[in-house]
Amino acid sequence: MKRKLLVAGLACLAWVQGSQAQTVFTVKPGLNLNGVNVGYKTGIVEPFVGLQFANIMAKSTYTNTSEDVIKAHLYMPSVGARVFVLDQGPLKGAFSASFFKPVISGESTTDTTFQEDIKHVSVWGCELGFGMEYFFDEHFSVGGEYGYRAGFFRHTYSTNSNEDILHVNMSYVSVSLNFYINCGQAEKKEKE
Repeated sequence: MKRKLLVAGLACLAWVQGSQAQTVFTVKPGLNLNGVNVGYKTGIVEPFVGLQFANIMAKSTYTNTSEDVIKAHLYMPSVGARVFVLDQGPLKGAFSASFFKPVISGESTTDTTFQEDIKHVSVWGCELGFGMEYFFDEHFSVGGEYGYRAGFFRHTYSTNSNEDILHVNMSYVSVSLNFYINCGQAEKKEKE
């Protein structure tokens, strides 16, 4: 699945060759998830690939003074696109949509089946949002986005046919630093 996601992202980047194209590098620091996107903006469309990361740690102490520490790592590669619908000078607005397929890894100090259980977890999700960017110049902007994130989790037990299903729906807010780099014919025109 990781290979398919990478191929889809690269195909999107190859598809949007244009004379006014810009490579976009976006950094999104956040409280719950930090992320980075790399996109290719041509006209009003910007397809992108991204990666978000989270660490989760849980510690349980029992009455007999034993404890269990569980550590999990969540890597969320994504592919998506933004469509710019508002252009008011240095202020630009865009709708965004993306699909993500997280990869989970982890360990437990006492549960020997934890790593095996993680292999039987299937997770995927999507995001829809609207954001604004303020351009300080043609190569740098600061943005904010509000959106909706849906996650779908399924755990199938290896010992029987039971399964757990969890759907998580939440809104999100993100702030971004966006760096635009001219490429293709746009750079050639500037040099002439």
